[in-house]
Amino acid sequence: MSQVEIVYGRQQATLKVSEGRLVKPLRPCPGRAVANVSAAVRDALEHPLDFPPLRRAITPDDRIVVLVREDLAQLPVLLTAVLDYLKEAGIGRQQVTVLCPDRGGAAAPPWQEQLPPRWRRVAVEVHQPGDAAKISYLASTRGGRRIYLNRSVIDADQVIVLGRLRLDRRHGCTGGATDIFPAMSDATTLTEFAGARGRKSPRQTDCGWRDEAKEVAWLLGVPFFVGVIEGHGEDLWQIMAGPESAVAEAGEAAVERLYHVEVSRSAALVVVGLSGEPARTSFADLVAAYASAARVVEPGGSIAVLSELAEPLPPIAECLAGADNPVHGVVQAQRRQRPDTAIAWELASAAERARLYLLSRLPNETVEDLFLIPLDGIHQVQKLIDRAESCLFLPDGHRVVVEISQSGR
Repeated sequence: MSQVEIVYGRQQATLKVSEGRLVKPLRPCPGRAVANVSAAVRDALEHPLDFPPLRRAITPDDRIVVLVREDLAQLPVLLTAVLDYLKEAGIGRQQVTVLCPDRGGAAAPPWQEQLPPRWRRVAVEVHQPGDAAKISYLASTRGGRRIYLNRSVIDADQVIVLGRLRLDRRHGCTGGATDIFPAMSDATTLTEFAGARGRKSPRQTDCGWRDEAKEVAWLLGVPFFVGVIEGHGEDLWQIMAGPESAVAEAGEAAVERLYHVEVSRSAALVVVGLSGEPARTSFADLVAAYASAARVVEPGGSIAVLSELAEPLPPIAECLAGADNPVHGVVQAQRRQRPDTAIAWELASAAERARLYLLSRLPNETVEDLFLIPLDGIHQVQKLIDRAESCLFLPDGHRVVVEISQSGR
């Protein structure tokens, strides 16, 4: 009998499965946690890819915009390290603006109070795509699109993008230029992208928007990218920096090595853990976990996702909850031209292939409205394992791309 430990949220569970029924990854994630995040950030800024040290590219009079992804693990630590480096380079606090994506009118960023006292008064701006006074024209792309971006981004002497590098099942490595465009564009552009992406299923690949984002970054000048690869829980596995092209190339190779998991065969039951701070676990992460597991679960099998996901849920979840079945939920999302319709597609596709179980902090009624089977505790997960003919465990399945090896087919 094998004991398998799996982390979900801030919890750790020990589950038992007989050796003969355990499907082991042939190529597990080889990542290791960065021991000193602040030192790693400073090293990345001082030794970037295909670029001189960042301090040589800025002067004490420069206006700096640091664009951040608010859902990054250890964001306060990462941001503090960037700000400290700028201070060492002669950039005063008054010359720095930290810019966040549109947060739909929500309250001030909660992470700001987690910064050390020396940086709590740094200017923080939330992008407002509908405010014409805060939008400015940049240029036109080769395809003729007129690009409007956040005014602070265009007016800055140096833009530093602090973002996540992750493997996407449809678009490969994501992060970088897309954190500028379309994320920092005007309301009209965001609505256009929402409608276009809302009409696509997860099986439809479209990398045109990534190429356009790279062109916008080029038009903007030389934005400096700090790419972060997250690991299990709150761990960070790698931090790299430099121009978009260099970070994109190195980042794609790194996430492929770290996030690509191979197994020898499919399993009747796939158990997935979503680790990390519960507040950073999103509904999109949950669905991504089901989508990953659906690639290696036997038809008619079961997928159990272990999480500490809690309310509130995003509007896409409301589309599903108000539907008669997952496919109807997709139709509703398409009619509303939601940019996250692909999330509904992925959940519906997983539900077609397997029974979907969920351990979370959501009310059972809410779980059932999403066409999932609620689990009340780890003991129920163990019962699923005891009944399954084979079982595969996927730590952080929302981050990995898992597949059956060619030799195992």
